[in-house]
Amino acid sequence: MRLDLGVATAVSQPPPNFATDPLEALADEAARERRTYLAKEPDPEPLSRTLARLHTDISTLGRILTKPLPKAVHQRLAEPWSRVARAAAQVLRHTRLALPARRSPPTLDPVIEAIAAYEAAVDDIRRTGITRDLPNEAVGRVFALGFVLEQFQRNLGDLLSRTREAQSADAGTLEPS
Repeated sequence: MRLDLGVATAVSQPPPNFATDPLEALADEAARERRTYLAKEPDPEPLSRTLARLHTDISTLGRILTKPLPKAVHQRLAEPWSRVARAAAQVLRHTRLALPARRSPPTLDPVIEAIAAYEAAVDDIRRTGITRDLPNEAVGRVFALGFVLEQFQRNLGDLLSRTREAQSADAGTLEPS
């Protein structure tokens, strides 16, 4: 049994309409409009960069989880990892709806709590010595997951900040001065 590979596969594959090149092109166009005073909007480049970082985080998590973790590790991490995946998916779904509607983003608290539970499970594995008998590659993947989850949490927080910026932006056009 793999560590929620179905979730990892779904997480590692971006939605079909996700593409950074078209997003970057739209960000460039929006930046040009802002420079010519045609739109009063927040700078789209930070959002574009944040989405690119999140894409990298999700892809990295998927790559780490393509090979099953050892059974003893899987038994301890499957539930905490599943909680992280569910909480993150919920935040991303709500943000996907909030961003274009300029609504408040969801709270990051469920993700923070789920990652803390995952880290506690990893600490428990370390304390009990389960990793001592594992190949270095498996131990590396266990700890790499924690590192990538920390980056993911930070980047997800950035996404929520960008969503708040969009919410507070005064939509409309500006007159050239």
